[in-house]
Amino acid sequence: MLYQIWNLRCIPFFKEEIANPKDDHASFPSINDFRQPNVYTPTLRQQLYEYINGCPAVIATTWPRKNAYTGKREMELAYFTDGEIIFNNLLHHYIREPDFALPERWLEIIRQKNFNPGPLTIDAAIASNATINIFRTTNQGFEEIPVVRQAVRK
Repeated sequence: MLYQIWNLRCIPFFKEEIANPKDDHASFPSINDFRQPNVYTPTLRQQLYEYINGCPAVIATTWPRKNAYTGKREMELAYFTDGEIIFNNLLHHYIREPDFALPERWLEIIRQKNFNPGPLTIDAAIASNATINIFRTTNQGFEEIPVVRQAVRK
């Protein structure tokens, strides 16, 4: 399962979310690689849901895509961060599914933070600065210091 070896500081779109058939589906992972029944207890899943909901938004816009579980068309697109990883708003839905699993490396960090993302705010001036592209985090591994930290104030 990909969730066990995922080493990037971003939970990207899943290929099942791509609404436009002309878009490149092959460059995105499948949500099926992040589905693992019975990997979390209900208590752990609730802690993860609360953690994710405690993370501030980085940027929001609209973009046509589909919910990978329901197939329902979505237009809202927002990215959130805990200062370690960037993820989009559909993760708030996916983590409630009984078989969705976060990347193991991120789960380790969440546990180290005692399931508390802490009080974070995004410095909009830094996040929008053309010299600092916080979305470079999408290609960063966990062994690197995440670029997104440059835009986070604790």
